[in-house]
Amino acid sequence: AAVGDLDRLQVEARIARPGMATASLELSNLVSDLQWRGEVAIERLDLAQWVDPAPLGPLHGSLAVHGDRYRYAATGLLHGAGVPASGVQVRGTASYADRLVTFPELRLAVEGGTVMLLQGTMSVAAEPAYDVAGQWTDFRWPLTGQAVLHSARGTLQARGWQQFAYELEGEFSPVGAPSFSGSASGRFTTTQMIVEQSAWKAYGGDIVASGMLTRDELRAWT
Repeated sequence: AAVGDLDRLQVEARIARPGMATASLELSNLVSDLQWRGEVAIERLDLAQWVDPAPLGPLHGSLAVHGDRYRYAATGLLHGAGVPASGVQVRGTASYADRLVTFPELRLAVEGGTVMLLQGTMSVAAEPAYDVAGQWTDFRWPLTGQAVLHSARGTLQARGWQQFAYELEGEFSPVGAPSFSGSASGRFTTTQMIVEQSAWKAYGGDIVASGMLTRDELRAWT
């Protein structure tokens, strides 16, 4: 629904993709210099459309948004299964041109803990594709309950969609096991997580490895 004129227009809209949401926006200067701002109430955002099974969620929350014809910004909180009660803080900017969304900065943070900074692109098509680079500090997994893994810092690059290529590097401290550091690269498919090459410093030496882990209930590996 929309109420107003070309100088100022109030819009209430339902959003179906990539998640279920309601947007309440105020648009101004529609003809000469479009500007808009408002709130987006996210009812359900299922991460399984990108990574299945999803590590978190479904998510819900609220974002304050503003922008113009080509540039956007959002800040807010997301909640959901696997997320601390305080939520995940979201702050980001993006732009759109030629069916490509570019986000120069997307910051995800857990209060008093994990911070992840992302940047990259996502194509808008029948089969979308992303190209993302990220870095984290003070990461722990899972985000709630008893952690099984801590990582003081690390980086990640990923390219694809539900199947993607990845490269990661960092310092890792599993609970109950020696810390290690290094890098790995490979592919994440619908049936397997493949490590094509990796090099780690652990147990006082160097380890080079490759292999595969299936994503079914058997979790077979080689």
